[in-house]
Amino acid sequence: AVYGFVNALENALGLFKWIGAAYLVYLAVKILASRPDFSGQERVPSFWTGFLMQFANVKIFLYGITVLSGYILPQNTSLITIVLTQIFVVAVCSFAPLIWGLLGVKLKPLYVKYYLAANISFAVMLLFCAWNMIWS
Repeated sequence: AVYGFVNALENALGLFKWIGAAYLVYLAVKILASRPDFSGQERVPSFWTGFLMQFANVKIFLYGITVLSGYILPQNTSLITIVLTQIFVVAVCSFAPLIWGLLGVKLKPLYVKYYLAANISFAVMLLFCAWNMIWS
């Protein structure tokens, strides 16, 4: 019974590997086809759009779970430690998108000037990742 479960798990992981690689190839094609908006009209998202998007960011939840389960709970289970840890996680996860957004604003003129070279570089890196997922 255990052998059957392990075999099924290996088959599922192999399938997910192919699905993930196909998604990376799809993203590479989309990046190659994308062009910057030269119309000059900026689409400015609202504060609430950005705020609500943070709840859809799975990485934040996984980061919080990893910090708690891997580093905090094995050492300390007091409520104050857990609360302070989660406040720290929220602070870090709030600061990182802010830096990412500021860099995006500052690098946009450079990207608009060299978008074709940048898009080709990004697409090649995605294709390399897809290749490594399947044949490594």
